Amino acid sequence: SSAGSWASSGNYGSTGSVELVGTASATLYITGIQLEVGDTATPFEHRSYGEELDLCQRYYERLSETNTTETIIGLGMMWGSSRCLISLKFNTEKRTNPTVTFSSSTSGHVEILNNNGWRGGTSLTGNAHQKGTRIDMTGISGATGDQTSGIVAEVRLNPAVVNPYIEFDAEL
Repeated sequence: SSAGSWASSGNYGSTGSVELVGTASATLYITGIQLEVGDTATPFEHRSYGEELDLCQRYYERLSETNTTETIIGLGMMWGSSRCLISLKFNTEKRTNPTVTFSSSTSGHVEILNNNGWRGGTSLTGNAHQKGTRIDMTGISGATGDQTSGIVAEVRLNPAVVNPYIEFDAEL
C-alpha cells in the first residue's frame, strides 16, 4: 500500500520499498539495542570500545601474526640450551583459568632469538592462569654459546608460517 494509507491485506512495507528477505546480499544495520532479562527495562548503557573490548577479553584473547614483519610477543628465559620458558601477561584478566591453544605445537610457530638467529622448538605447551600464561618451548636446536640457563630471549610468532597464533579461551 502507499505510505500513510491503510491496507486491507498483509503488506509489510510501503510501495517501492526494498524487501530485506527477498533481496540477495541485503544488509540490515541495527544499532542502539540493549537486551534485557525479564520485563523491566533499565537505562541504556553507553560503553566505549575499550570497555567492550575488556569485557570480551575476559573470555577470549588471541595473539596472531598475519604479515611478514617481526612482532615480538614477549620475553623468555632459557632453561638449558634447548628449552625456553616464556611468560605472557594478558591484556585483560580472564574470568577463569583459560585453555591455551597453538596454531601448531610442533612446527616452529613460536620462535626465540639466539646467536644463530630465530629458532623454533619441537614442542609447545601452555599453563595459564587468570592474569597470564607460561609457555614451555622444548626441543630448540641450534642454540649456541651464551644461550644457556638464565639468558633472556625475545619471543615472536613466526612470520614465515601462515597465520600462526596462540589463543586463550575462558568461555563459560
